[in-house]
Amino acid sequence: MKKWLLIAGCCGYLPFLSGQSDFAIRHVNIIDVVRDSILRDRTLLIGDGIIEHIGRAKNTRIPDGHQVIEGNGHYLLPGLINMYTHVNESNLMLYLANGQTTVRDIPSHLNVLGLREQVKEHKRAGPRILSYGLRVTGAPAPFHSQQPIFTAGQGREQVREAKRLGYDGLMIYATCPPHAYAEILDEAEKIDLPVSGHFPICIDENEVLQSKQREFDNLTGLTRGGELRFDRAQLLLQLKEHNKAITPSLAVHKLWSLAHLEDSIFRSPLMEYIPSKLSATWKPDGDRLRNNPPYPYERVAAFVKELSDRGIQLFLGSDGGYPLVVPGFAFLDEMELFVNAGISIPKVLRYATVDAARFLGLENSGTIEVGKRADLLLLSENPLTDIRHMRKIAGVMTEGQWWSQSYLQQELSNLKNQLRSRDHRFQAWDGYLPVEGQGPHLNYTFYTGEYPVGQHKTWIDTLANGIVTLRSAMVADGPDFRETYSFHRIRNRRTDSLFLVNRGSEGETKVAVSLKNDTATIRGFSPFHGPFEYKKFAPVGTQFWCPFISRYFELDNPVNYYLALTLAGNIDIDEANQIKVLQIELNSEEFGEKYILDESVATIYRTGEREYRLIYPGFSGFPNRTSLPFNLRITTGQHTIPLNIQYLDHQIQLHEKE
Repeated sequence: MKKWLLIAGCCGYLPFLSGQSDFAIRHVNIIDVVRDSILRDRTLLIGDGIIEHIGRAKNTRIPDGHQVIEGNGHYLLPGLINMYTHVNESNLMLYLANGQTTVRDIPSHLNVLGLREQVKEHKRAGPRILSYGLRVTGAPAPFHSQQPIFTAGQGREQVREAKRLGYDGLMIYATCPPHAYAEILDEAEKIDLPVSGHFPICIDENEVLQSKQREFDNLTGLTRGGELRFDRAQLLLQLKEHNKAITPSLAVHKLWSLAHLEDSIFRSPLMEYIPSKLSATWKPDGDRLRNNPPYPYERVAAFVKELSDRGIQLFLGSDGGYPLVVPGFAFLDEMELFVNAGISIPKVLRYATVDAARFLGLENSGTIEVGKRADLLLLSENPLTDIRHMRKIAGVMTEGQWWSQSYLQQELSNLKNQLRSRDHRFQAWDGYLPVEGQGPHLNYTFYTGEYPVGQHKTWIDTLANGIVTLRSAMVADGPDFRETYSFHRIRNRRTDSLFLVNRGSEGETKVAVSLKNDTATIRGFSPFHGPFEYKKFAPVGTQFWCPFISRYFELDNPVNYYLALTLAGNIDIDEANQIKVLQIELNSEEFGEKYILDESVATIYRTGEREYRLIYPGFSGFPNRTSLPFNLRITTGQHTIPLNIQYLDHQIQLHEKE
């Protein structure tokens, strides 16, 4: 299993946006997606992001102060709505540049809620974001708040928590437990929280089809290996009878059928828009897919065509961010796959605009009408004659801003450059880090395979009375911005206090830990959750460790390994020692007592003069089952300082620059 790290310092990719302006788009042909017609040579007047007037170009006077956009006889459509995709800081412009003015992130996380608010406040360029989380599952998941639902009460509680945190909807996973499914949907209806997700595989199909879950994504749970799990005729009948909708994500199914072309897909120029850390996990790994039977894509596409013919509501969602599925661009692939399956272009345009808007309750979107939100896509060619013309984008309007084709292309070029830049990793931490030269200075670079994907710095200062302080900053490259600063104070070979700052798109989290006797007091503030304070039993000998660098428990702060080796005491070759560990986690979904990830024991085994093995069983809110055990080989330098840290089970290495 390949492992990867998360991004740092990417918040400056895109320009901060000014306030909304008044615009006039003149001499355009408006595609009416409802009536399948074209209104020719029109002029639109737009103020504060709302369409205020539509008229014949020759009869419309443009008021003073309006910025004029020349339509040049191009074709104007409502902005596209991507119903199933994955959002992060590094891909927002990919959606805009491909005409998607609304995206639904599912399953979502609090960092996406932060992005959603930044786009609304014009602090970041991007499409309107709908954030569907937490996810309801019956299997272990990455975060405490997304752990398995064991009772109906827990299911209702998670629904209420999703609403309290501000999510736009709730995600149902295929593993949703049967004993809580109806209660979850009932609670969601009571508090007006939309529910979407997979077709639950642990629940009787009739119960699911007759339930209050209105939509099923990806065909997950409906198909297995491309084949329907249920009787075709009966399924079609019940989907129609109970007014269910499906977002099939054909782009992913098509990709599965192209396993033999993995290598060439990976070498696509579009991969330049994917952060190295993420693309490293997408790299083809031999015969994993090629040895499987050919995926029956044509049967899947034929089923989707039959759904459309039967009048079952379909939507388009690309699952952008799934391996080898490039966000934004894949949605246009999805449109072409729908048409290639035999679905008419007008119907596909309706699925991607007005139908999706109505389903989501976005009554001010989906069509080009007076009073509607000005989410607009300008094409240089008529898409009704060829769906491939959807790629001929002349400009996009959203959030009261106009993005010309030349500007979008420049932003894409900037994005590629920023994804490969390492120049500003620690710029945000100048006020926290000491001046160079104060005590030993450790500088690690993280690698996934051949890719450098992050960096870590630690300063060590030895004071009087057996006190040692450590200051550490961690950053990691795309796709999700996350940086962590930590301050350790060690007194008499034990953690005395710990201060942590975590930054992500959801905001800044701060946590302070102080120990007295056998009690740790933990205070802090977490975005969306608010302030918290609690106490934790920490007997003598307990070591507090710093956070993982990512949301997915993939890599610890290297300062933990320095602490483990120095606090383990003097051990001879072929001897071992153990340390009781409590780890503080700063994932965006964690708050309050959930910051203590787990209790565990780290084993330090000395294998040579400067060689050690460090093993611990992993941390998670669902004990020792979410994250894999960590098994590291550590080579040290002077003062037991780790120089090279190799994860034996994963494709990660850290190299310290002496």
